[in-house]
Amino acid sequence: MMKQSPRRLWWRWVGASALGAAGFAFAARPISLAVGGATGEALGAVAAESVTGALVLGGVMLGMATAQWLVGRHQVPNSARLAIANVVGAVTGGAVMLGGWSALSGVLGAGVALGVAGGRATAGALQWRILNRRLSWARRWAASSVAGLLLVGASLGVLGAAGGEAELLFGATFGAVCGAVTGREVVRAMTAQPAAHAAS
Repeated sequence: MMKQSPRRLWWRWVGASALGAAGFAFAARPISLAVGGATGEALGAVAAESVTGALVLGGVMLGMATAQWLVGRHQVPNSARLAIANVVGAVTGGAVMLGGWSALSGVLGAGVALGVAGGRATAGALQWRILNRRLSWARRWAASSVAGLLLVGASLGVLGAAGGEAELLFGATFGAVCGAVTGREVVRAMTAQPAAHAAS
């Protein structure tokens, strides 16, 4: 298969990320709320928030990661492993984020910040751990993924302030922002490979 140009790969990566995240966000929110509510009745508020976070962030990331794999599977090394790392990091990070938020909500009012920071750090660390032996740029990918989540938080905050709460809009914004940041790292890695081969 003919390789895509770096610019085309980036645009397709961003577009696919937005579409994949939007499609799965539509189902992830109601499912996560229903399962989280049932968990809360049985195990309490912290467990409910952990399950909700794992399902909603993991569900949206599953859609985004699958779409990214479809775009990059013929050109991006270990693209399936990238997708798996994304989903595992999101499920665990989402659980830590909302679970930590709930558990630490009374700690000097810092529960939100601590939960969010812990969730993002967990997601990045797990992605690096999964990819480290397979990709020379695993550390940069993990860092770009965490940076994408940071920008997503700001973007969704602006979106919420503007009154945009629909799942499709939420998912599309999430995917486009994350895809733009991680796509830049993917393109950087792909363009560095020919240069490395030429120099060797």
